[in-house]
Amino acid sequence: MSLGKISVLCAILSIWGCVNDNAPLTPAANGNGAISFRILIAADSPFRKIARSAELEVTGPEMNPIRQALRITDSTVEGKVEGIAAGPDRNFLATVFDSAGSECYRGSAKGDIRKDSTTRINLKLSRNTGTAIINGSIDEGVVIPLGPFGKDSNTIFLADFNGNLKDQVSGGSGLVTGGSFAEGLFGKGLRFDSTLNPKAVCRFPNSDLLSTEAGSIEALVNLKGKSTDFMHIVDKSWLYGLTIFNGSVAVDFGTIWWYSDYRMPVDKWTYLCASFDGEIIRLYANGELVDSAAYVRTNGQRSWGLGIGNAEDNSFNIPFLGTIDEVRISKGARPVSDIRAAWNAISAKTASL
Repeated sequence: MSLGKISVLCAILSIWGCVNDNAPLTPAANGNGAISFRILIAADSPFRKIARSAELEVTGPEMNPIRQALRITDSTVEGKVEGIAAGPDRNFLATVFDSAGSECYRGSAKGDIRKDSTTRINLKLSRNTGTAIINGSIDEGVVIPLGPFGKDSNTIFLADFNGNLKDQVSGGSGLVTGGSFAEGLFGKGLRFDSTLNPKAVCRFPNSDLLSTEAGSIEALVNLKGKSTDFMHIVDKSWLYGLTIFNGSVAVDFGTIWWYSDYRMPVDKWTYLCASFDGEIIRLYANGELVDSAAYVRTNGQRSWGLGIGNAEDNSFNIPFLGTIDEVRISKGARPVSDIRAAWNAISAKTASL
């Protein structure tokens, strides 16, 4: 009998070396991959006092996301995930929650699932007041910066890309077909370049929650180049979008693009907010209104997924050139007070660079 397609995810939360002798390997049914997950917890780790539940999520190109609960004991976090399709660029996200159900630790890694082979993947767990490094020491003194966007009843999509592709509103995950995680302004972001093939880079599946005919699109971006084609930052095709065309920002709510006069700076973090209240499109850059116009919305389509960094793999678009750090989409036009509050958090961060 063939061993099937097997990989091992083994990590230890402690000051000790890697111990994986107790992580069993069992051939999975139907030739799919299997992951055994085991974290040893040091006796003096604050993790013991905080963690109450955990889960492991596996995503990757051309596979359905898999999410499974992990078991927390007095000394370990462990579990097993089966049925993982073989292929490259599998993303493994471990999330740990406290007694209130709030996320307190997170760790991510990336690896391939190959036939008849075993892959060991190192993982790093982080919490909002410090970092617990797998196979290393625990540092509780480094503060991980929180993003500038909050979540309220008007928020329909929120992602910070801090080592994962999770929508914090629905809990759903996106799928990356290009690009990579990179240092952003607030933790991690998604970095894209002109070499990506296919050109579609990150897509979240369509849902009714993501559909709105008016509202706000916010993104924190660092542009690295210009193009005469569309470089989509956010695009839910034929419903709403935020893009850069020939160096200027364009917005749509429906099927017609509105081309602003605002020219995007290069090699500089810029906070963009495009809002539409049903009558007027307004474009804000770094907290200030930079352009606006009356806009008559045309009926769009609700069947497409949400693209970050691009929309589709075709010759009409190219990937966004640079890094996208934070994205928030709202079903209502954000008031100026919200936009300036977000900019205050962003400008405080950029001032320290």
